[in-house]
Amino acid sequence: CAFSPVKGSSAATKRTTFASSLSASISANTELQPVRKVAIIGSGICGLSLAHALLRSGDIEVVDIFDSRSELDEKIGSGIQLTGGMAALREISPQLQRNVADASLPLERVISRCRPWFGDGNEPWKLLELDIQKSIRDSVEELITEDSEVLAYTILRGTLQRILHEEMMKEHDTQVQFGKKLSGLEYSESDSGISLQFTDGGSTGPFDL
Repeated sequence: CAFSPVKGSSAATKRTTFASSLSASISANTELQPVRKVAIIGSGICGLSLAHALLRSGDIEVVDIFDSRSELDEKIGSGIQLTGGMAALREISPQLQRNVADASLPLERVISRCRPWFGDGNEPWKLLELDIQKSIRDSVEELITEDSEVLAYTILRGTLQRILHEEMMKEHDTQVQFGKKLSGLEYSESDSGISLQFTDGGSTGPFDL
C-alpha cells in the first residue's frame, strides 16, 4: 500500500496510518518468506552496526544502506562512551571491535566537580570520583575479555561511523548509497517484498525487510 499523506493530518497520524496500512498488506500474504535481502535507512551508528551483524550472520545475502546525507562527516557529533556497545561489536566481529578500540581512548575514571557554593576558596569541590576500570572488573564480567581487556572506551561519534563504514566496504564490499531520502514504501504481494521510493524520484526493491 503506497503512502498517501492526508491533508491537514499531523506527522504522527501520517506515520501511524502508513504503518497500519503496510502491516495489513504484509499480513495479507499468508506465506512467510525467508529474509534474504534487507534495506537499512540511515547510516548512523545503529544502521552500520546492524548491517555488519546481518552480513556476518550467514543468513542475509544482500544489505543495501541508504542515507539522505551527501556523505559522512567525521567532524559532526560529540564524543560518546562505549561499554556494552563495545561488547556488542566484539560479538559481531572481534576485528571490528579491535579497530574501534584502537581509534578510541580507554574510559578509566569519572570525576564530577562544581564551583564552591560558599566560602572564599576557588578550588572546585569534588562531588564524585569513580574508577571505571575497577568497578567493571569487580562487577561486570561481560565487559572483560579473555585477555583481561576492559571494554570501556570513549570515541567521537563521527570517527566511529567512519570506521564502521570503512570496514563495511573492506569486508563486505558494501557501500552506503548517499543522497537517498526516503519518501515512501510499497508492499507488492506479487513480488513478495517491499519497494522503496525516494524524493529524487528513484525507487528500488523488492526487499524482504
